Amino acid sequence: MSYEIDIREELTIHNRNEKTREAAAKLGEYIRQFNKMDGLSGMQIYAMELGADEKIAWTEDELSTKECGYIFTDDASGTPLLKLVEEDYTHWDEEEDVAVLLEHLEDAREIHFYIDCSLIVTSETSYGAAYWQEYLQRQEEAAEDLRGNLIYRDAEFYTAEDPVCCYVWENGAGRKPAFDSGAEDVADCPAWYSYCLRMAADGLPQEGIPGENAAAQLSCMAEAFAEKYDLESPVPEAEGGSWRMEEELGIFGGEEEELIADLQQFADFAKSAGADFSLRAEFFSDAGEFQFLSLGIEEDGRIRPKFCCF
Repeated sequence: MSYEIDIREELTIHNRNEKTREAAAKLGEYIRQFNKMDGLSGMQIYAMELGADEKIAWTEDELSTKECGYIFTDDASGTPLLKLVEEDYTHWDEEEDVAVLLEHLEDAREIHFYIDCSLIVTSETSYGAAYWQEYLQRQEEAAEDLRGNLIYRDAEFYTAEDPVCCYVWENGAGRKPAFDSGAEDVADCPAWYSYCLRMAADGLPQEGIPGENAAAQLSCMAEAFAEKYDLESPVPEAEGGSWRMEEELGIFGGEEEELIADLQQFADFAKSAGADFSLRAEFFSDAGEFQFLSLGIEEDGRIRPKFCCF
């Protein structure tokens, strides 16, 4: 069984000593290891940038293993570095080849890496925080060498019960950012995107019980919601007193309150029908920033936004 992991991460290294040189070598290993990552069956890169001093390699277009074979090349001749399907493909310009930068990465003084991608995996893999967090925790004994010289930011979404993982390493220590920022911290976010908005109503009235049309009314509300937000999936029917809806959803910045009001209608209706309603949704900034929005039901039944920005 395969599942999808969406990763957004950024690493900045001011290469000044042996510890930062070691971190630069670790970054080189990280990029190369996609060539042999166990369980990797697909990859899509939305944006990537690797800079080393005055040299830079990047992509402005999405790259997918469904569309190309070799995402990275080992040198200007096109020797494959990252081989994902049996088809030759060279994306990078010869002078800005990723592998050319990797060859001399440890000697660069200023290094910057950013990637926004999705992985399709079938087993445990070494990606994102799973790759960096353990390594960086071991470096805390050498915090003085890395303090101010290494900053790592990571956010990941999993198709799992607790879908979002955020991690930051800076000033010689790691931390997990909390959703405690105010709306003013993300006021410049142009758009939000949720990989999985989940809502459910349990204990809906059944036939023969007063309010038996609650399930049908809830489905009608969902149809209007799907049309308004341009959702493609069919609206689910309630079964056995339970109703579920799971969607990917995008909105423009500034539409958060309108979305919350629409979701609140579901919560209020379910409550009026005597059902238990649950909601879970985490939104990433669609501009590639480390800005996030979380929506859930409070104890008083209200939906209030929580923000995270780092």
